[in-house]
Amino acid sequence: MIQVSAVFRTAPALTPEVAAKIVDLASQYDASMLLEYQGKRLQADSLISVLAMNLYEGVQVGIVADGAQAQEAAEAMKALLESA
Repeated sequence: MIQVSAVFRTAPALTPEVAAKIVDLASQYDASMLLEYQGKRLQADSLISVLAMNLYEGVQVGIVADGAQAQEAAEAMKALLESA
């Protein structure tokens, strides 16, 4: 299991388009991914779960990945969340 954290910088606030990119990325790896925000752990491959997070620029997001490609998946998600 891999745990990393990222600062959300992809957009001023989470949009459906950004949420779709997060879900798409999570689905590309042989790993299960959870995103942690405000004490909740939600599935990164679920559009409804990601949209429910209500992320905005500057917040800290935890990434938990488990599986054969956990390290790669966590690093890719961190890069996506921190891309400006």
